[in-house]
Amino acid sequence: MITPYSLHNQDFSDKAHLLAQTEVYPDFFGVARDRLEFSVLPEHERNYLDWSQGIDRVVQVKGYKGNIPLTFQERFRAKKFAKHHDATITTWNHISNMQGELYKLRAQYFLYGYFDIETGRFAEVVIFNVATFLRSHIRQTMHYTKDFNARSQQTFMSVKFEHLAAIGALDYHRKWGTSPYREQKAE
Repeated sequence: MITPYSLHNQDFSDKAHLLAQTEVYPDFFGVARDRLEFSVLPEHERNYLDWSQGIDRVVQVKGYKGNIPLTFQERFRAKKFAKHHDATITTWNHISNMQGELYKLRAQYFLYGYFDIETGRFAEVVIFNVATFLRSHIRQTMHYTKDFNARSQQTFMSVKFEHLAAIGALDYHRKWGTSPYREQKAE
């Protein structure tokens, strides 16, 4: 079982994604918006990528000799949750008795943001490297908490943004009203 479809939730996500196309992705890649293409896939392909691979978006960065495709999982939460400064990822669905997002996540990056639908603005956004995140989880070197959502009947993990930075997975962090922050990697 997946989370039931909601027109309100879809509208919220669509508005946040459109804003991310102009404010987040160009800044993350350090390129002008016109160098980015956001793949529009047929619904059956989109559903397959999301439900079985944890991929919401394929972003193509235009290069000199072709495009470079990168995959993203996106999650947008209401601004009222921004006080938590965390990313949540489902680990188990108790209704279907099936694995959660953690076990199907094949996206290269995870974009996680707090969005205010009333103003049409982000409060805070992070992008973290999924491979680094998963490796740290496997090695048990990442601090997180586990919780249960009674409404959806799902167990989830919550990872503070500071802990994503501590494991070297945080590649982008921006609070609106401040300048963008990119985690600097040692060479």
